[in-house]
Amino acid sequence: MSMWYVLSGIAVLLILGFLRHLLRLRETRAQIGRANVFLSDFIEWCDGQVASDAVYSRVLGQADVVQRMLGPIGRSTFRRPYETTYHQNYPIIINAVTEIRRGVGEEHKYKFLAGLQQMAEDSVVRFIGIKEDEMEKQKRRRWHPLVLFCGGIAWCLELPLFILSETNVISADSRTIIVNGKAFSVLAAAGTCLAMFAATITIVTGWERFFKILAAWIK
Repeated sequence: MSMWYVLSGIAVLLILGFLRHLLRLRETRAQIGRANVFLSDFIEWCDGQVASDAVYSRVLGQADVVQRMLGPIGRSTFRRPYETTYHQNYPIIINAVTEIRRGVGEEHKYKFLAGLQQMAEDSVVRFIGIKEDEMEKQKRRRWHPLVLFCGGIAWCLELPLFILSETNVISADSRTIIVNGKAFSVLAAAGTCLAMFAATITIVTGWERFFKILAAWIK
């Protein structure tokens, strides 16, 4: 009877992993779409000599979301002209929109603003390229049972973080940082190995017989 419980548990984990995989795929596709929309609006705004208030409102409205979405790609070490101080982790998108808007009509800032515009465009294009590559990998691994099993374990580990996020104990950004961190990946890998070991023992020998074999081997 316990074997059927184990098989049912494995089936549930595979289904949860598949659903998690679909959600992550949809999230990646949405991020690519959002980045493309922002890039199109930003280029239109800059090519129009930043004269359109309507396009500027669209760009400004998306800037904070896109900045957070880009993560480390959207930050750089930066120095303004005629300054000696370098700004670490400089948020490219937010500052590019602000600086370009502020520098309208100031000819001596043309090269600086053009460089800032290019930096912002490059960071978004890099992000889109990385996410498109990530999406292709996700599609190729969609039916891999081991990947789905790992995804099911990860979903179970994410559930407490999701509850904390929904109850405002932690922020959604904090949850994303934790889930995408190395520690969470190691924990998910360890949980997967333990779950696979436990399932294998239960199906092949059963725990009682396994402990007898283990005790005999130790002696």
